[in-house]
Amino acid sequence: MGLIRNSNQTKQGIDFEGVQWGKIHPSDVDFVLEIKNEVLILGEVKYKGSEIPTGQRLMLERLCNSWHTGKSFIIFAHHEHDDETTNIPLLKCEVYKLYYQGKWYNRSGSVKNKVEDILKNFKIEL
Repeated sequence: MGLIRNSNQTKQGIDFEGVQWGKIHPSDVDFVLEIKNEVLILGEVKYKGSEIPTGQRLMLERLCNSWHTGKSFIIFAHHEHDDETTNIPLLKCEVYKLYYQGKWYNRSGSVKNKVEDILKNFKIEL
């Protein structure tokens, strides 16, 4: 089963029709980790070869930049999961880019390892 409490509901899309002001409309974040009110990690997952759309990227960057400790990151990961009937396992997603202190960096490795590296770097014990 995994950690998703109601997997069927996560498959339901939220229809944003009618909730738009010009080019401004709701967006989402694929995953968020807030750790001990100290570290914030926002995560976006796209199919390999895809980029984060400009508006969503700007939203993520602005949220990240506004975190009160400066220990905030965006992990942009790629997946190659082709089965639309099953969940995309985050454990198998590969980090493509990392955003920190106003800059994007090319990175690689698993999402889990990248999160663990960030926590180790800031000496955060769970």
